Amino acid sequence: NLEKSLEIIRSQGTVQGVMYLLLLSMSAHLTKELGMAPGGEFRTAYQEAQKLSGCIVQLGDRPITITLKRAIGSLGPWQKMKLAWNILTNNDPITKEDVERCKDRDLLHDMLAEMAGEYPALASVFVDERDIFLAHSLQMAADAIPAHALNTSGRVINDFNPPTVVGVVGIGHMPGIVKKWGTVTQDQVRAVVKVEPPSLLARAAVFTVKSLV
Repeated sequence: NLEKSLEIIRSQGTVQGVMYLLLLSMSAHLTKELGMAPGGEFRTAYQEAQKLSGCIVQLGDRPITITLKRAIGSLGPWQKMKLAWNILTNNDPITKEDVERCKDRDLLHDMLAEMAGEYPALASVFVDERDIFLAHSLQMAADAIPAHALNTSGRVINDFNPPTVVGVVGIGHMPGIVKKWGTVTQDQVRAVVKVEPPSLLARAAVFTVKSLV
């Protein structure tokens, strides 16, 4: 409703808040068309993890606020308006069969390539940068040694079995994670979570939009 929408804009900032609301409206459209909410695979993974004794659930993706800020910061004024218009006007029907076809690696690769051609900066922020972050999160989880695996001398117990790590990720991220596995550095991670302050022009544009509203 209007009250919650204004609350999101106040908490997230004008431009980012509006973009967040647009993404929510797109999610609502998908939910209505498919009869199920996006992200159901993550809910199922969480529910299954709760059934396992000693299972630790780790949210390993980059925070959405950082992703949105970097995405918006990567676009020029015209591209932002174009993207907002595309999200608002794109009400094409989608079926469960369409979703299943997206599991085809070649088809998915072509779709990502198409997005990269129209919005190269967005493809970098939403796919490539998150591949780095996700690969690092999984690597950290796989490298972790529980404290109970160490004896008093600090040496690993011989019969200790390494923990099993299960990563639940979007299929579009799998090739990037495999490619970057074991090579991600701390500097790369710091680079993809850094949010640059808005430029003077951007601040002026936001002030203008606020004044108009």
